[in-house]
Amino acid sequence: MTDTAKLPKFPVATPIREGLIAFLIVFGASTICIISIYLKASSAQVESVRSELARLARQSAALVDAQSHQKLNDPEQMETELYDAALRPLANFHKSIPEISYIYTVIKKEEDLVFILDTANRPEWLKFDRDMDPSILMDVYEDPSTTILEAHMSATTMTDESIYTDEFGTFISGYAPVFDADGQHIATIGVDLEVSDFYSRIAPTRTAAFTATGIAFIIACLTAVALGRYRYIASQKRAELSKAMDELRLAKTAAEEATRAKSDFLANISHEIRTPLNGLIGVLHLLDKEFDASKNQLLKTALDCSNDLQTLINDVLDFSKVEANKMEVEIATINGGTTCQEVHALHLANAKEKALEFNYK
Repeated sequence: MTDTAKLPKFPVATPIREGLIAFLIVFGASTICIISIYLKASSAQVESVRSELARLARQSAALVDAQSHQKLNDPEQMETELYDAALRPLANFHKSIPEISYIYTVIKKEEDLVFILDTANRPEWLKFDRDMDPSILMDVYEDPSTTILEAHMSATTMTDESIYTDEFGTFISGYAPVFDADGQHIATIGVDLEVSDFYSRIAPTRTAAFTATGIAFIIACLTAVALGRYRYIASQKRAELSKAMDELRLAKTAAEEATRAKSDFLANISHEIRTPLNGLIGVLHLLDKEFDASKNQLLKTALDCSNDLQTLINDVLDFSKVEANKMEVEIATINGGTTCQEVHALHLANAKEKALEFNYK
């Protein structure tokens, strides 16, 4: 068997490798697309949350009574009607949006931000089923985000670009300025969304991404199995075809060798027969000169038969030449009468033995 026809040493390795490559390509490409879509969708969701927080902050700021707010400057005022009157609109607004964690106002005192209003101070008004950590009137905001500091300094509406953590928890927040009747900036209001609530808002996007990744994984597995099976079957078919072609080549070679052996045998045996036959024909020619006419006829018949036999042997040799593609066709004339005479002489003896009349005209 030739080297090109040898079966692969590991016929299953290639299909498995190609199936694994197909899995990695399909799953990798799908995962990249899913991640890209998820990041864009998540970014859009975050922007939506930030826009909503900014809107809620502006709405809350509009509810603050600037005149009452400016009168609050002592922690003991937290139990007064003034404090309650200033806080109630914000508490009612907060109660209508329970997913918001805190709504509060701050002012600048010296170098610090200090709390004024905080809806967490009236949990009985809110009736939320969660614990809240209220701030005290005029308490210093110990660890404010850079965004609230910038919003207060610029008196503009802003939202945190990322999640931050302070003494009250982890949030993403929106901020809006509070103005008095003369348009003077007197405070900044903050609306906090706790991180778990924030994540719950983008959870559908994350769930969709995980679901899509799972589907992509299944599709990649099916693709890998299908391709691997196809490649395995194809490799088996190729091996079978290669084996069949090898067997066909071997059979063809054996047939050619057998044909050559037959041709060689025919050529050799023909030469071997023709050698004594040539001697016999030579003897008959000599005897033809020594016998009378009646016997000469018999010798002539024997001589003709010998010549016919020699012609037959030459035809066998010609057959060998045909198989060797060395046959040359010759055009020759024949005498019909002579041919008939030779055929009559050849079969006359057999006819006499059977008491048959055998003549020709």
